[in-house]
Amino acid sequence: MPTRHLPRTNDERSTALNLCNVKYGATSNPSDRLITTAQWTTLTTRIPLWTNARDAAAVLLHTQTTATAATTTAFDNLVRYVSHFIQVFNMAIARGTFTPSDRTYYQLDASSDVVPDLKSNADIRLWAARIATGEAARVLAGGAPMAMPTAAQVATAFTAYTSADSTQTSAKTAYDLGQEAISTQRPTVDALILDLWDTIEYNLRANDPTSLRRKAREWGVTYDNDETEAPVPPVP
Repeated sequence: MPTRHLPRTNDERSTALNLCNVKYGATSNPSDRLITTAQWTTLTTRIPLWTNARDAAAVLLHTQTTATAATTTAFDNLVRYVSHFIQVFNMAIARGTFTPSDRTYYQLDASSDVVPDLKSNADIRLWAARIATGEAARVLAGGAPMAMPTAAQVATAFTAYTSADSTQTSAKTAYDLGQEAISTQRPTVDALILDLWDTIEYNLRANDPTSLRRKAREWGVTYDNDETEAPVPPVP
């Protein structure tokens, strides 16, 4: 037996509001309208508020998604530069250009050529900063500057990443606020839809259940198990 269900998603809420509004506008005979003029006024006032909030959130989501992609690209690039810096430095040690103890300038283990983990935001920030301070201290002590990549190239990649990460954080905050704006409206929208649907079904109460549901659907009311609804039995 089909049972009515109120909207469960934001898309379903939008559909319910819009279908009811369209049906009201298309019903020219006032006596055939299944909601009151006051309800329709409330409906037409609420629709743009709800729609604008959802549209704004969609734009903010796009901005966040774009910013996240840019941050991922910048992160991967920085990981590449930091990893290559340490790997090339280790190769230079193997060639005798630098000494194993020079690793300590970067707070690396002097006896190990293992590249540290560079998986997290914290990891990459830590080692990019250590390369900057370590290279400055080593060169100040008379060491030859590193090349391919240089510390300056690592710093440029680090600046690009921190900028992208900051933009992504701001975009996420803005999208969260946009979602909150929708959440704030949701109880009012749900209460309005409930009121509309109750009125619609009340005004169709004289119809048999199948006919009531068929007509109510035209006004946006939805029912579970529509596809299995049994036909009305023939009158003996």
